[in-house]
Amino acid sequence: MDTHPNGSIYWIDLGTSHPQLTANFYGQLFGWAISAPDSSGYMLCSLENKLVAGLGISHSNEQPYWTVNFREEDLTDRVAKFERSGGSIMLDPTPSGPLGNFAMAADPQGASVGFWQPLQPSGMETRGQAGTFAGAMLISANPRVATNFYATAMDWQSNSQENHLRLPDGSFAPVITQEKLPSNRPQWVTIFACTDKEDTSSRLCHLGGQIITDVNDRIRLAQDCSGALLGLRTIDTIAVTQEQASPDSQPANSPIA
Repeated sequence: MDTHPNGSIYWIDLGTSHPQLTANFYGQLFGWAISAPDSSGYMLCSLENKLVAGLGISHSNEQPYWTVNFREEDLTDRVAKFERSGGSIMLDPTPSGPLGNFAMAADPQGASVGFWQPLQPSGMETRGQAGTFAGAMLISANPRVATNFYATAMDWQSNSQENHLRLPDGSFAPVITQEKLPSNRPQWVTIFACTDKEDTSSRLCHLGGQIITDVNDRIRLAQDCSGALLGLRTIDTIAVTQEQASPDSQPANSPIA
């Protein structure tokens, strides 16, 4: 059964120029089992036999990044609205075999997103446990402009401080500035759950990653061995982002803006 609400994050994947090195990194960091690559080099990642992410090959010279893919029942309509709101379409709606259709776009500041219209269940099969998806945050040159854009283009809610977005599944996505970060590229960053943030941070560094900064007392920003940004969040803080709240409510110690 597909439990992902329309407009929520359905799937995450990462493309790098060193896919096997990256696969080894995440396999050891989170205990993922990595499938053999398909004909395009794409690998499926699972934890306890449940799909959690994908890893692929990128031939770009730019810093790699995790892509968040939003579930859309009407892909054509969403892509058109995203473009009308000021975004740019990188890939028009395209079939992806029997699983569904997908499209790629970028918001007005250049942060890339994916859209996925499933024809059968094919998204993340588990989330919120150690080693799995625990939310996302947006790095932006202008958080106010970004929150206003997504509120219009995706029909999401934003708070009056304009430093977080509320997605259809009830989760909060912090919106932070890109100042003092290793990349000046606006982008969505995938956050992963862990049982012990300090222990996970230590192992991440041992595997060739590095710690960037604490966004707040809940989320730590890091880089993997390929240079892609990721967030770490302890499991006991995740429930806070799932609470039912008004558009202006937000977790204590809200993200920097």
